[in-house]
Amino acid sequence: MVSDRPEVVTLDRVHALIKPREVIEAVREGLIAHARGLVQSPMPGLLTFEDPLGDCHIKFGHVRGEPFYLVKIASSGYRNERLGMSVNDGVVVVLSAETGRVQTILLDEGWLTAWRTAAAGALAAQALSPPELGTIGVFGAGLQARLQLEWLKEVVSCRCVVAWARRPDKLAELCQYLEKMGFDARPVSNPADVVLQSQLLVTATVAKSPLFSSQHLQPGTHITAVGADSPGKQELDPECFARAACIATDDHMQCLAFGEFGIAVRAGVVTSSDDTSLGSILAGDVTLSRLPSDITIADLTGVAAQDAAIASYVTRKLGTLEPVNLN
Repeated sequence: MVSDRPEVVTLDRVHALIKPREVIEAVREGLIAHARGLVQSPMPGLLTFEDPLGDCHIKFGHVRGEPFYLVKIASSGYRNERLGMSVNDGVVVVLSAETGRVQTILLDEGWLTAWRTAAAGALAAQALSPPELGTIGVFGAGLQARLQLEWLKEVVSCRCVVAWARRPDKLAELCQYLEKMGFDARPVSNPADVVLQSQLLVTATVAKSPLFSSQHLQPGTHITAVGADSPGKQELDPECFARAACIATDDHMQCLAFGEFGIAVRAGVVTSSDDTSLGSILAGDVTLSRLPSDITIADLTGVAAQDAAIASYVTRKLGTLEPVNLN
């Protein structure tokens, strides 16, 4: 029974509940529901700030059959680190789909967004990466770069990492952290070296121009791109898409508007119909036959179905929602 007053849940309680493998499975179901048209999720709201640099993403949605809907605010202040503050913050509000009353307020400080993004990255790698991984390459040294590697441990056995970031000090910190996590992590100063040495590439930066040339992309490589989630951001050379045998998007329209896929379409290297839904691949509704030489790309902009999935996971663990069978 849900209380008349909303429960306010702080990050320490949320953090204690999270189990990566369980979140990955919840996000899998959310992406599948999204691909099958079971999620009502309008295009997200977006605010961008130039001085100081930052952005705010507002996403909201409802999964058919669920007793709740949600509104999520996730913000980033890219100069916060200089002030001794976290770059990310946010809140998730869970409301009754029957009455509209606020049921739960998750003061997650942006972590639910970070975790569900890492879960989606793990799922994309699991579905699209070549079966034999010798090295994982990562671009970026922030929280999401770290989480992408940390959560990849749940789905791939590879523990060899090559990493690049613009700030050598942050890159050294990332590699030290990954070593403690059981990875053999090596920093490099040339972005091309990451591409040339890796079979799985993860891009998790706030770059506004390509991190590497498509010419360096090796046959058989999979790329999971998570950084470009708003206009003006770009991590990939559009020509990467021209070489791809499979382009998976978490949401077709969002990736056209905000993602790497849209940049490639506007560059004329692929058409707007050249992508496949990641959720459809995860569901088995689309069969993917990966040849050893195939290049694959997952463009992830983040969808409300992921937010609903992790919010449902947390609130049910808290006991504020009863389980619902969506089948």
